[in-house]
Amino acid sequence: MPRIARFGACFIYKALYIILTMKLRVKFTKHGRVRYIGHLDMQRYFQRLNRRAGLKVVYSEGFSPHQKMSFAMPLSVGYESDAEYFDV
Repeated sequence: MPRIARFGACFIYKALYIILTMKLRVKFTKHGRVRYIGHLDMQRYFQRLNRRAGLKVVYSEGFSPHQKMSFAMPLSVGYESDAEYFDV
């Protein structure tokens, strides 16, 4: 009986760890005047958006930590897109 209880607690702990370390893929569009915003400015915009929304985002380790985000392919300035992706 104690083995089942320990296994159950371990399972719950692992399930919570998996839920808390889940990746999120976001799809967004760039149309109109937004197409003139560069890739790095757009990345800073989404980092600020994550902070203001209060999302629990993973930060890098080191002297100046930053949010770990990965964008698919950077879109050139001046081009419009219906499907841009990034992972948090």
